[in-house]
Amino acid sequence: MALSRSPRISIIAATLVALAVRVATARGGLWLDEAWSAVFARDAGTAIGVLRIGHDNNHILNSWWLQIVGWGAPPIAMRALSIACGTAAVPVAAAVAGRTGSRAAMLGAWLFALSPVLVTYGSEARGYAPMLLALLIAILLIGRSVDAPKKSKPAIGVALSLLVGTLAQLTMLFALPALIGWTLWAHRADRPVAATLRLLGPSVALSGGAAAAVLAGGLAIGSYTPFSVSAWADGLGDLARYTLAIGWLPKPTLLVLTVAVTAALVVAGAREHRAALTGLTVLAFPIAVAVLGIGNSGLARYYLIAAAVLLLAIAQAPRIAALPLSIVILGGSILGDLDLVQNLRADPRQAIAAMASARPGGATYALEAPRDSAVIDVAAAQVGYAARLVEAPCPAADFLFVTRDGDAPFPDSPRRCGVAYTAIAGARTTGLSGNHWQLYLRAR
Repeated sequence: MALSRSPRISIIAATLVALAVRVATARGGLWLDEAWSAVFARDAGTAIGVLRIGHDNNHILNSWWLQIVGWGAPPIAMRALSIACGTAAVPVAAAVAGRTGSRAAMLGAWLFALSPVLVTYGSEARGYAPMLLALLIAILLIGRSVDAPKKSKPAIGVALSLLVGTLAQLTMLFALPALIGWTLWAHRADRPVAATLRLLGPSVALSGGAAAAVLAGGLAIGSYTPFSVSAWADGLGDLARYTLAIGWLPKPTLLVLTVAVTAALVVAGAREHRAALTGLTVLAFPIAVAVLGIGNSGLARYYLIAAAVLLLAIAQAPRIAALPLSIVILGGSILGDLDLVQNLRADPRQAIAAMASARPGGATYALEAPRDSAVIDVAAAQVGYAARLVEAPCPAADFLFVTRDGDAPFPDSPRRCGVAYTAIAGARTTGLSGNHWQLYLRAR
């Protein structure tokens, strides 16, 4: 539907705000997965080499982008692909939600502009923002096709969107069953299988082929945690907290509330075919993860497709529900985004600044966890500081870099090679990305 002047201005404003917030949030140094993505892209050397990396930190489109901007590029440049895609998702979300009216279009735009989970992954050098943009485009095309069944099917457009999304991040594959189920339900009165095959058959072929090509050489998992109900519930609780920006409720309570609200939205819109997409993506998908016992289920980012569809459902809900829910979410989102902008994922470049202050000519450093080497390497390259990793316990390095998750304490005065270290800098992350860290200086 054509939008009047006021909704168009609101959507443009939301898009500009989305860009500003994502740029402001992207100023800090790259954290663990981002940093390893940069290392893998550098070491791969060529675009073809990226296809042979064989690691879950290799998000193909993001790795190609990191090769384009180059090793040691500023953080905003390394994250520019995600910033652009996260920003572009705002008007696309408005177009998707706007199928039910201008109010829904405006709410969809602002929810996608400010939701902390989307700001986080829309300002991170990873493949999640491009994947979500591709998913939104596919949802837009499928929805238009269902609403206008006599027009030609946009099968190629949907297929290309899902192909790009799969190359951006393999969790796009989680969306395929929901899209298929939605299309079947939408065409339930008129040869649903045939209609679904015409619309999504090429998508399944292209996305499946792309995934098979990426996985052909094997896929190493950087960190794997077997499935557990507690981790699964905790990950979904984190997703709900940072999607809806409601931090004042305990996660179990918030998770139950989110399920109840989603179920109510599905029931309220039962006559509308889009309710099937909401039910399948937001409710059935996480349940399927639990039933199948999929590992790493405690990572909120694995459920990002559910976050996106939930925000669309809220924007498209009846006015009596959409307005109060959106006001609460947007109010919390502003506070959450301000915190993200201030915290910068516990900016690890502060550690390099502390090193340079104490040892201006360069220094050696040691790690408690070898995985953290990429964080220091990227941050040092970005500012041109000569930091060299010492892997052996002796001789003692100039600095010791230690990271922690959650509430795990830092050592007061760690020792290496019989030498004591004293803490000189540190930061604690707030949000879904980064780790707490502390930098120690070797005693003279």
